[in-house]
Amino acid sequence: MLTNNNKFTVDVVHMVFTIFSFMQASQQSTHSPFSIRHSLSSPFILLFLIVFISGTSKSEELETDVLEDQWPVFAAQLSDDILAHCQSNKCHMNVIDANTLVSLMSEHDLALDLKEALALSEYEVLISSAVLFSSYPSLSKDTLEQEASSILRLEITTSWRGIPIDDFNIEQSISGQDYSAEQTNALTNTAFIMLSQWIDRAKEEDILAAEKIYAQLGASNYFEQLKLPERIGDFVKFEQGLYHDPMQGSITRYVHPDYEDAIVDISVYPVSPFVHREKSLEDSVTNEMLIEKSQIQALIEHANIKDFMISDIQTTKLNLGNRQLPALAMEVALETSIDPVYSTQFLFTQHDKFVKLTGNLPKSMMLALVQDSLSDIEVPDESEFMRAMRQK
Repeated sequence: MLTNNNKFTVDVVHMVFTIFSFMQASQQSTHSPFSIRHSLSSPFILLFLIVFISGTSKSEELETDVLEDQWPVFAAQLSDDILAHCQSNKCHMNVIDANTLVSLMSEHDLALDLKEALALSEYEVLISSAVLFSSYPSLSKDTLEQEASSILRLEITTSWRGIPIDDFNIEQSISGQDYSAEQTNALTNTAFIMLSQWIDRAKEEDILAAEKIYAQLGASNYFEQLKLPERIGDFVKFEQGLYHDPMQGSITRYVHPDYEDAIVDISVYPVSPFVHREKSLEDSVTNEMLIEKSQIQALIEHANIKDFMISDIQTTKLNLGNRQLPALAMEVALETSIDPVYSTQFLFTQHDKFVKLTGNLPKSMMLALVQDSLSDIEVPDESEFMRAMRQK
């Protein structure tokens, strides 16, 4: 999985060499037990220059934000089966409110790691609760053998943008004694034990990994279907990561064995029918690069950077066997007190996806690397998810 063992240094050269698309990978601390194959933000480098000017690392900003933001945890309605059961059996429904749920989860040793992982994308945890006073068919044999007269049931659904990606139902006797409305401590103590089991399971089964979202939606399986070279010139494949949004796809990093700050990234992501609505594939490439250029210009303006160069978007032909592949290229140069520093990106399409190669080299040097890699790049076909999106 993608990690950043030493959080991004506030150094101009390193910031320019470090692609903005890996910014969010640095935000997850390396000791976290939850997956960090999370949403790597919109690709390019120059936001780090804003970080340099402000003197604040992006990792520090995230840590503050995570602590201040609310947990995306909500009390929810019970399942239809439990509601039906409670119509003919004694139950206390919705016995734990959202504030209590958050308070209990916050007591777990992994609470901050879980909160960070939830904050990295648009997750929600929906938890319904009920105290059952008679046996329910789904209760486990072990639970029933405890011969408790009151059972706490929690139904926990983890969703992404309203799409369920994991369900976990759990029951347990309430501290081995009868339950009454006054037994708040017995109820919350039992709930804490059950929520702790869910948190441990979330870690063990990696339910917040981006792959879970892709599998649930029927999006491309980049880890299995994307074929990329192991080397590009002297650059060696380092690691591959996924954005938590399937519309943003995959990013793979290559590093140089002799120059630790030298980086080449390959990003592969579907052509969005929403951003590039009713455009031909050729027009979509142009539109995508215009969006990139506009974002870079806005970042430079916001950072009040004066000494820079952004090239025009240039049309080029890449040699692929006995044919030529049309592509677009753009180069950014920033003047420093030592030497200019560069970032160049090439953009083209394969199947229904954009392929973008970005590196900290002048265009002429980056072109050689793009040509070297081209024959070894094979992207997944259109996924069921994207086919459905394009039919809307």
